[in-house]
Amino acid sequence: MLDALRHNWNLQMFAEGDPGDQSSNETEQQETEQKEQSGLDPEALRKELEAVRKEAAKYRTERKALAEEIETLKKNLGKALGFEDEKGKADVNAALEKIQQLQEEIQNERLQNSFHKAAINVGADVELTWAFLKGTGKLTPGMSQEDIENVLKETLEAYPKLKVEETPKKSGGAFTQSKDKGGKVDMNVAIRKMARR
Repeated sequence: MLDALRHNWNLQMFAEGDPGDQSSNETEQQETEQKEQSGLDPEALRKELEAVRKEAAKYRTERKALAEEIETLKKNLGKALGFEDEKGKADVNAALEKIQQLQEEIQNERLQNSFHKAAINVGADVELTWAFLKGTGKLTPGMSQEDIENVLKETLEAYPKLKVEETPKKSGGAFTQSKDKGGKVDMNVAIRKMARR
């Protein structure tokens, strides 16, 4: 039985008018007919190609103009910041040094602001303690306010003269002296003047 199926199958492969062959032939014929019917017009293709080229040229010119504007802005910015000389040569090392210098100034300003707040909280004389601690090198950029307060507390324990001196508070009102009595205060005159206010 198996031999009979193989024989039939082999014969079917070589049979004429195979439906598989007809569908593939019909598909190829339909494709060629569609190509002929669509009639690719060379003139239309040429016009389309020209339009695409013009559009691409427009974008190239716009990109070139933008690149020139960016380059001009870079040069002007470099000149304004002092990183570039009049001939257009940029001094990268000078720019890096300037940036480094600015970063150090910012860190010192932050340290000084934190120190000022901490000194007021602890009761230290701001100017004297700042000068003393900067000279000893105990203050470094990047310290937190809490670290600065701890350093200030230790310093004030070791050097109590760096504390702020409290000025005595005045009490009572201001008395004016009469000029006719040689600088002596007449209590009656002072009371009358205070009552008139």
